[in-house]
Amino acid sequence: MFDLAVISVVKWLLLSLAIIIGEDQALRRVKTTEPFKRTATAMACLMASAVLTFNVVKGGLILKRYLTKADRLSVECYAAVITTVTLSLVEFALVVTVLRQGARIKTIALKRIINSDGKEVDTKGNPIVKAVKLSRLLGLAKPVSIALHKPVFSIGKSLMGP
Repeated sequence: MFDLAVISVVKWLLLSLAIIIGEDQALRRVKTTEPFKRTATAMACLMASAVLTFNVVKGGLILKRYLTKADRLSVECYAAVITTVTLSLVEFALVVTVLRQGARIKTIALKRIINSDGKEVDTKGNPIVKAVKLSRLLGLAKPVSIALHKPVFSIGKSLMGP
């Protein structure tokens, strides 16, 4: 079980680094016309799929050991393996989703006009007044909340895994 803990910690550090690099590339792409480089995306997806594969294989071996009625492990060990495999699958789906959205950021970015006072204006130069509503606030917070779920799942998996 110690190997799952070590792999989870190393994976969490490397995935966080890959996501930060991917976000920087996506933001740089919005400001310039350079093409989106998929190196960070490919690294993160490859790492998440490799860890998912490892966890599924380890879970399969432990399940085979359980079904052949060889020396039994503790209930906590089985629960940890099931949790690790399940959360690895969810984490892989979140990594793919977040990184695919990063590649699309230029197509969904809004063009804004800012006047000399630092206020956003429309094409005629009139200041844009936006209504403050709870639904708008939750809509703006949605991407942040999705991005925050990944570390929570990773930390939860690291705690539950070993």
